[in-house]
Amino acid sequence: MFVSNAHYGHRTILNRHGGVPDGTPIPGMVEHGWNYDLGATHEDILHPFPDPFYVWSERNLRNCRKAGGLDHVVPLGAPFLYLPPLEETIEAEPGSLLVMPIHGWERSRVLCDFDQYVQDLAEIERHFRSITVCLYYFEHREERFRRPFEARGYEVVTSGPRDNNPTFLHDLRRLLLRHEYVSTNRAQTATFYALHLGRKVFLHGPAAGVEQRLDPSGQLYQAWQSLEFPMLLWKNFKDETYPQIGADELGLPFVRTRQELRELFLWQPEQRRAIDARASAVQQRNRERIRARRIQAWQDAFVALPYIGRHFSRVKK
Repeated sequence: MFVSNAHYGHRTILNRHGGVPDGTPIPGMVEHGWNYDLGATHEDILHPFPDPFYVWSERNLRNCRKAGGLDHVVPLGAPFLYLPPLEETIEAEPGSLLVMPIHGWERSRVLCDFDQYVQDLAEIERHFRSITVCLYYFEHREERFRRPFEARGYEVVTSGPRDNNPTFLHDLRRLLLRHEYVSTNRAQTATFYALHLGRKVFLHGPAAGVEQRLDPSGQLYQAWQSLEFPMLLWKNFKDETYPQIGADELGLPFVRTRQELRELFLWQPEQRRAIDARASAVQQRNRERIRARRIQAWQDAFVALPYIGRHFSRVKK
């Protein structure tokens, strides 16, 4: 029903956990990445209404209830928690560090000073036997982003694109498990995957702004994460693991059994009519939204014209 449900292979993971065919729609929208507040923007959470918006954690659920008007929010747990058990055993290479700089996405890139990042890594590299840097795919494919790390002798890899990539989280899990340590400059989704997997995680590196209007430098967020997760800061790092933090932030208590997930998502055979009706309703709402946007665009265009705009304004009154 919603394109974002397929990001990072989430829908496929949930389909297989529920024992239904790949591509079976989810009646509502699933949070697609860790979020320190509501689980997404307020607008995105309202988008599927009256269908549910499925958040990951108690943090998200609590903040949505505080915000008000978001009664359609339902806790689900991160799709990462629904991955099937690994068929093979993966042992971490002793002393190996995986560095995961914060990244944006195709339409909203995050400006991160990779030259400064390398300098910060150089200050601590003596503590590790090897360092691998994982970049998002659109950064990895450009030599100018890889160059600072490669020039220092670090291996640079990627987990690939988030779209049309149902094995994304499977591959990322293997990558995380191959390393004893995981680090990032900004607490993000993969941070909590690593914590949940029992990796030794720490925060280190230059601040990077994601919210360009409110916190373009990233300094406010860096101050927040220092207060929220002081035990993860490099200056406080004690070579320990904190899996409970990963469990809390990913919403482990909310993970559903196969039967519970099938009932929640209307995947039981007797619920087929209900999910078909939901899908039709979503399509109709989308058509109405598109029509409303087109009408508004035409009205704005008319108002922008000197003569017609004055006449149109009088008619509207």
